[in-house]
Amino acid sequence: MSARLSIILKSWLLVLAIGVSQVGFAADLCSNVFTIKSAEKIVADRGVKLPKRGSITLELAKFAEENNLPSKWIELGPPEQRIKRLFVALDFTDPVLLQKYLDRFNLDGELNSEVAGTLALEFGKESLQREHYVTGVLRTSNQMTDKIYRWGRKDSDRNRWWNSFLDSNVQAEDRQAGIYGFSHLIELNKQEKENVKYYLENSDVNKPNNIVGACKSTNCVAWTSSIELGTTKEGATTEERRHLFPELGIARSSAHFEIGRRLIHAANDRHTAIITFVNGEKGLETFVRDIENNLVPEPKIPYANILKNVKFKSPADQALSVIPDGAKIFLPIAAGASPDAVNALVQRAPLMKNGYDLHVLVNGISANAFRSGIETTDGKFRVQALFLGGNLRELHSEGKVDVIPGNLSDFTRLMRDPENTHFHYDAIIVRVSKPDEMGRYSLGPNNDMIKTIIRNRPGIKIIAEVNENVPFTKGDNFLTEDQLTSKFESKAALAGPPAVPPSDIDSAIGRNIGKLVESGSTLQIGIGNVFSGVPEGLAQAGRSNIAISTEMFGDAMKEMMERGISTRAETGFAYGSPELYQWLHKNENVEFMETEHVNSPGRVAQIPKFHAVNTALQVNLFGEVNATMGPNGRISSPGGQVEFMSGASRSAGGKAIIAVRSTAKNETMSTIVLDLYKGPITTPHENVTHVVTEYGIAKLAGKNEGQRAMALISIAHPKFRQQLKDEAIARRLITAKQAEQIVMN
Repeated sequence: MSARLSIILKSWLLVLAIGVSQVGFAADLCSNVFTIKSAEKIVADRGVKLPKRGSITLELAKFAEENNLPSKWIELGPPEQRIKRLFVALDFTDPVLLQKYLDRFNLDGELNSEVAGTLALEFGKESLQREHYVTGVLRTSNQMTDKIYRWGRKDSDRNRWWNSFLDSNVQAEDRQAGIYGFSHLIELNKQEKENVKYYLENSDVNKPNNIVGACKSTNCVAWTSSIELGTTKEGATTEERRHLFPELGIARSSAHFEIGRRLIHAANDRHTAIITFVNGEKGLETFVRDIENNLVPEPKIPYANILKNVKFKSPADQALSVIPDGAKIFLPIAAGASPDAVNALVQRAPLMKNGYDLHVLVNGISANAFRSGIETTDGKFRVQALFLGGNLRELHSEGKVDVIPGNLSDFTRLMRDPENTHFHYDAIIVRVSKPDEMGRYSLGPNNDMIKTIIRNRPGIKIIAEVNENVPFTKGDNFLTEDQLTSKFESKAALAGPPAVPPSDIDSAIGRNIGKLVESGSTLQIGIGNVFSGVPEGLAQAGRSNIAISTEMFGDAMKEMMERGISTRAETGFAYGSPELYQWLHKNENVEFMETEHVNSPGRVAQIPKFHAVNTALQVNLFGEVNATMGPNGRISSPGGQVEFMSGASRSAGGKAIIAVRSTAKNETMSTIVLDLYKGPITTPHENVTHVVTEYGIAKLAGKNEGQRAMALISIAHPKFRQQLKDEAIARRLITAKQAEQIVMN
């Protein structure tokens, strides 16, 4: 029995089971999806006229009619831009049907006089329960064995990609539902088709003047959303270029999961044709009954931040109206920062006489949002970074953002200084959970400076984003209704990187850290994927009873606690995957405290066996650490590294450890160097007891300069050791005789 016939029979049995009162509904369901239906009738069911660029939608309707495929119109998007999109189910286990789809919709397939080719962006569905980067490709031909484009270049063939996706990316709930992915069909006219083909074949990121290609790195997911539809030529101006995402009415994205979200939920009327890949009978049944609840989630970025040429007031706008003109505003770190609020400030700033001064911390708000505020408000949206991260790095290099150097716990002390009016904030914007039964709003994964600022700035205006994704966490990190000046609701996801499995290098570093960190110690870990191998390294070393006291709590520390290596933790803030935030909800074993307390070097020094583990960009042969400067200037800030390293190096039995991969830039540069990049040193060599790479451990405490250099060269990447040894001899750091003791491979 065919899958479709089986579903029809099941549907009619359902009709008999649920009674006469529901017969009309069930009959409509079956006839709407499974009886042959003309393309004109499918399109008419939309209820509104197709847009000017709607030929691809009609073609998909014809495809559904010819193959008797289930179809549905689903209204999606923000309230101000609701759009009905046509979804058609295609059973990817049917090879004949799959080939018909490939033949009909591809870059070389001229559908009619208006559609010279179809841009097919195929995405494996992300889980509704677990966040991860989904696989997504651009298919140009109708052959399963032809190359597809992924990560900005030609990749494996479509067949191999799809099978690898099925093997590794489909989550358990998706397998059960039978909804495996989506193909976004975008019509191209002749000029656009020619331009796209040229762009694909010439998207070499290393060409001079960025003639073609939109990536700044060879592993660039943003490439997909930056496909050029306009003129691609040497010397082309911005005005001469048109890119895919702006043509679809949305801002480009740098993550594949976000690209898939925006295409379904936020793109304009030009994009209304979507193939849904389903797995056999189960998938077809899910499509009929419940496809609306099996789509990818809505964009993580607020609609107001990503929609092009659509202006509307967000719920945050009215809440922020209480902030006076010329106010000094504090924006918390990472998941505590509100994109909705920043977008509202960008919209409000031009209407002000003086505008706003913002003090911001790392992550949480996109670079595009800050750029929009800085470049479109005539100087009325002024940003100063207390920690320079990737979202502000480029703006800082352009001289559009100032950085205030300092350790994180320094800034709250400056706020209390009566002469430092620059830090006397008028308003603070916070993210909070929904209230508990006592009416308290938890600050969730953020305490950091928030409570210190509120306690020491009486009369400060507190604007709260109430967000259902914010966990209710342990600690003196909640606010009550009477403390809030205003509030608004949002469902925006919390910022954070997905949990990334450790690479072989990270695992090796984790094993070396495991050899150093002792059972019964207190541990601080810094920020970065370099620490993803630490839990396994500690487990292999048999470590236990480790207390966690850290500025930032991430997925690696969650894993430590799940493994039983640690049972209690205190932290200033958390930053990580959605699973981390869910795990923190009402978790009694993790307490959120103020940064000024957690990061205090004096407090850290008084804790026996305090082990601080941080990372760096470079370590020189003296053991001096650079964690902030690139070859062309500042690219980061020290955060709490100096505070923890200073305290740990003075703790009884403490260790101040720098963990760093031995190379950077695809093994073209050593991170163990003779000279650091020009600029301030982050952590002095007096406060570093050990340096760890994947090649071993260099113990520095108590060693002279020559011994330090020898130890560090021995854990550098083998291909750089000879150069480092020669340079050290030339600088008279070591003698030729000492150099003979260095391990060279």
